[in-house]
Amino acid sequence: MAQTSDHIKPCNIGSSEAHNRRTTEYLKHIGKEKFYIRTDLTPQNSSWVSSLMEGKDLTTYYNEIARMVKEKTGRAMQTKERTVTNKKTGKTKVISGSSPLRESVVVCKPDTTVDQLRRYCDRCHERWGITALQVFIHQDEGHYGIPEDKSTWKPNCHAHIVWDWMNHETGKSYKLGREDTSLMQDMVAECLGMERGTRKEEAGKAHLERTDFIIAKQKREVEEAVNKKKHLDHENQVREKIGKELDDEIVRKQDKANRENGNAILSGAARLLGKGKYADLEKENAALKERLTGMVCKMKAMEQGHQSQLGQASEKQNHLEAIIKRQQSEISQLRKVIEERDKQITQLDRLAYPQRYRLSSGAVLDHIFVPNYLNPSLHIWTKVKDELFDNFKYDIPHEIAQRHLHGELTDEEFVNAVFEPQEQVSTAQIQLLGAAFMLASGGLAQTHVGTGGGGSQSDLPWGERKKNGGARR
Repeated sequence: MAQTSDHIKPCNIGSSEAHNRRTTEYLKHIGKEKFYIRTDLTPQNSSWVSSLMEGKDLTTYYNEIARMVKEKTGRAMQTKERTVTNKKTGKTKVISGSSPLRESVVVCKPDTTVDQLRRYCDRCHERWGITALQVFIHQDEGHYGIPEDKSTWKPNCHAHIVWDWMNHETGKSYKLGREDTSLMQDMVAECLGMERGTRKEEAGKAHLERTDFIIAKQKREVEEAVNKKKHLDHENQVREKIGKELDDEIVRKQDKANRENGNAILSGAARLLGKGKYADLEKENAALKERLTGMVCKMKAMEQGHQSQLGQASEKQNHLEAIIKRQQSEISQLRKVIEERDKQITQLDRLAYPQRYRLSSGAVLDHIFVPNYLNPSLHIWTKVKDELFDNFKYDIPHEIAQRHLHGELTDEEFVNAVFEPQEQVSTAQIQLLGAAFMLASGGLAQTHVGTGGGGSQSDLPWGERKKNGGARR
């Protein structure tokens, strides 16, 4: 049974309706290379709008909420994140700004109906008081396995629900804790007739168990390999010859690497012309890796081919064990040389192609996380001075993820291909970058209303952001 989940984030009222309604202006501004919407399938989309929204757009409705909060509480709605200090303990804590309008992205089946989603909305309203304003089911989003080949189209069926998260009697927002948001995942699965997504606690435990299993399996495989190698005797001369060749090769490569470290920058420039020491070093390193792979395969082949001729003499076994340990040490040293060579190549590549290591937003990429390259999603962390921001996207193009997996794209190129400049930074980071900072989209990044945080748009499903309180459970 297909799994579902409800991911809730503050609603970006500036782009939510344009994306959900597929306005002409919105479709016109989607880059062709990132056009993940099939307009021929758009008529299959369905929607529902509450009577509370009659004659209004989200901006108008948001302004009405702001006036209501002022009337009920006597003060303006707190939309910005603020830090509060306990006068007694001196400890500080961050309080997120109010998010009166929030938006869900619900994973659906192709036959999911608006009535099923409205039933889910009604149950949420009865349980917590939150009110659904709009429901849009999108059947026209997805990606091609092969560009433009409709037979390889993989749909991403989902729905957007825009919520009014405010109590109009008190002028305050509803507070939902971990148990509440976890219960919402149960409700949506029940209403849509789908399986609930894996709970965080269960996913974490399963991951640890799987890791322990892999380590134990690898340990068994190593023990089995060592036991087999203990019985080899008549191939000692061949192994010793390979070992001597490795000794000579390691010494030669280390000497050459040390000599060429001083010429790294010049070699990097020479690489632009496809020649010079950099190109030679890269070719030799690739050949060295290939040789290492061949040696490992040859050793395995020798083990399999001579099992019938194994001797049982204990002194020969001890002698062979010593040789095996030496071979393992030599292989380990060779791998270290290759690892150092890879680092040198990466450094030279940064000198030769600095544009491949820059984010289009101007921020610095701290690190990224891709949970699964078969069904890829991307979590990024960016930094401007001491200001850290993270953002998440699901269902990113498979071909782009595969290019990054195979080293064809740097981390920065990967992020630029998935996230627009305004999605890579928060409001605070933009201020740090300076007033002259202009993004490729034609202006400064527009952040989510009420978060004080990053500019993740509503035009794609989003991931978690801990401080926004709407994380998947």
